[in-house]
Amino acid sequence: APDTLPASDIKTNSWKKHTFFDAISISVPPTVELRDNASNYRESLSALGLQDNKDAIIFNQKGLNNMERQAYEKYCRIMMTIIPGEYGDFLKRNETEAFSADDVQFFNELVESELGPKSSLIGEISYKWIRVNNANGILLSYKRTGTDFYANKAVVCKLVLFQDNNRMVKMILSYRDAESNLWKDDFDNVLRTFKWTN
Repeated sequence: APDTLPASDIKTNSWKKHTFFDAISISVPPTVELRDNASNYRESLSALGLQDNKDAIIFNQKGLNNMERQAYEKYCRIMMTIIPGEYGDFLKRNETEAFSADDVQFFNELVESELGPKSSLIGEISYKWIRVNNANGILLSYKRTGTDFYANKAVVCKLVLFQDNNRMVKMILSYRDAESNLWKDDFDNVLRTFKWTN
């Protein structure tokens, strides 16, 4: 049975609820902002030749869109993509199944692809089924090195796969381990606000 996460316990009304892909909703704290496709930061990534997934919904630490200096001193991301399929391609939202050796290999390869060429895994990946509101998901938890000159700053990552018959949402929550006091409780709450809206 999945590990049912408690309802979110957001204690302030400064959080903002968003609906994406006409399929899901999440709420986020005021310390993050939705990455703007036309932001200075996104343009600076392009200028450096860095790819940025245009199809992904990305939240980053507040101020990064405008390249504010203090925003560069912190690091967090909430990223979501939807993977469309045919009916029956994925489990239904309330189903679970035992992880096979093939599943575990797929999870390892998925994390490897998320690490990219510039960061490496620290320690082991843990896998478990969770239930959030009306959604079962597979939670992969791991740590990775930072990239480039932040290589020595470990990053805590949660990658969750929410399946729903003909579609799957991949959600990644990450922040620097050293900044857990800033992000951990809020990001745990973000995950606990996830909901299928139709």
